[in-house]
Amino acid sequence: MIERVGGTAPIEVETRVVAATHRDLFQLASEGKFREDLAYRLQVVDIQLPPLRERLEDIPLLTQALLEKIAQHNEQATPAIDKAAVDKLQGYTWPGNVRELENVLTQALVQARGGSISADHIHYINEQAQPGPQGPADAPGEPAVLRTLEEVEAEHIQRVLQHTGGHKGRTCEVLGISRPALDRKILKYRLTVG
Repeated sequence: MIERVGGTAPIEVETRVVAATHRDLFQLASEGKFREDLAYRLQVVDIQLPPLRERLEDIPLLTQALLEKIAQHNEQATPAIDKAAVDKLQGYTWPGNVRELENVLTQALVQARGGSISADHIHYINEQAQPGPQGPADAPGEPAVLRTLEEVEAEHIQRVLQHTGGHKGRTCEVLGISRPALDRKILKYRLTVG
C-alpha cells in the first residue's frame, strides 16, 4: 500500500524490483554496510551476468539492439555498421560495460551524420590506457596504468563536450544524464565548456 503526497487514501500496488550490483550484498551486510534483511528480499532470483569483456561474442547483437534503441530515441533511422567497426568494438576491454558501449555507439551515430558507422566513428573513453585484448601488453616490469573512476569520467565528459561543441543538451543525450547532473559534474571536475 502507498499513499501519494497530498493524497487522502491508500492505494494498493503490485511491484517487482529488479536490482543490479557488482558487489556481494551479503558480504556488505556482514560488514554492516548493507541491511541483511534487504539483501534477502532482493535475492529472490539471482542472475549472474559476466561483464561485457568476458562475452565479446555478444557485441554484434548488442550493437544492433543498442543502435536501434539510440536511433529510435533520436528519431532517426537505424544506421548500418560495417564489419571493421564491429571488429573494433570486439577488440576493446569495456571497463564501463554495456553502458560504455551504448555511449560509444551514441557518439558514433552522431559522427556518422545519418550515414553508416565505420571504424573511424568508434572512439573509446581512453584508447591509450585501455587497449583491447589484442592490444599491446604492458612492458615486462612496468606497472599497468590505472586511473580512478573520477579521472576517467572527467576525461570522458570533457571529450563529449568538445565533440558537441559545448552544447549541453547534446552532451546530456550522449552521456545519458540530466542537465543538472551535467552542470554538477562540470563544476566538480572544473571542465571547459565550448
